[in-house]
Amino acid sequence: ALMQTCQFGHFKIPNITNISMNERLEVLKDVRPGVGSYPFFQYWVIGNKGHINRIDATDDETYIDEAKHHGDHAAPFNPIPFVMRPEGSDLTEAERAKYLLRKQEVHNDIKYWCYYGMRIPGITDIVPTVYITTVKDGVENTKEYETSSANIYPQQSVIPPDSSITTTPDTLTVSAAVTIEFTPKDAQELINVASILYNGNTKRAVISEIGLCTGMDSKIQTETDGGAPIMFNDAMSVWIAAFISTYQSLVFNNKGFKVELEMGATEPVTTGTEVPDEQANNALNAARLSRLSATVSVLK
Repeated sequence: ALMQTCQFGHFKIPNITNISMNERLEVLKDVRPGVGSYPFFQYWVIGNKGHINRIDATDDETYIDEAKHHGDHAAPFNPIPFVMRPEGSDLTEAERAKYLLRKQEVHNDIKYWCYYGMRIPGITDIVPTVYITTVKDGVENTKEYETSSANIYPQQSVIPPDSSITTTPDTLTVSAAVTIEFTPKDAQELINVASILYNGNTKRAVISEIGLCTGMDSKIQTETDGGAPIMFNDAMSVWIAAFISTYQSLVFNNKGFKVELEMGATEPVTTGTEVPDEQANNALNAARLSRLSATVSVLK
């Protein structure tokens, strides 16, 4: 919400700390966008502690429940890298292009190049669509919305004093379909990550939550194997805009997976029916809450 507000009004991004993946991972944590530059949605990160094991009281069987994030959480419960390569076997320049949030870590006395973020390709080619959903006798019908001259030549509604017009179950929706693909090669990389982090236990290659991130590319000079200097396209101001709960076990699903997202917002349609102000305001506030929660919705 903060990033959308800054972008909408070209406001200055406040210098608030402890809200970025950069700070969590200590990667470009003090680098900020220049005045008039704004991060946008283009990255994703993953974690493996997005679930909790519970015991069913009826039969004492174990089941997995979602670990709920709060509205002010700014990182997965336990971020994990997409890729870990030992020093001497770093990714090539072409392979590095899809990743960000790169850092070096030591595990079992071995240095690894770790990549905690991944770019979402094709974002700038997506064209959102406007739909109208009408509800009659409890049945929804959705189709692409067609504008007319009535949109730019609106007519006044005559409303008696102390009255307002109400909303209907009908809605206008802006929708942008985004696909995140995790390939078989990505799956093999994550299985390798689990083997390193968990002493060879590849069954720990699990993604249990996804963070959809805004941010800006930031070219930096760093190093690769043997201290050789390289230019790497990392990212600054990587903020999580939404969390997605999932369960992907890459040992059992080593062909990868796809996440289909529908991003946008929904606006209620008014009826012209007159009701007292208090009743109309209650309906409008409920619609506003619905719009806020619909900023990012996920289709599974």
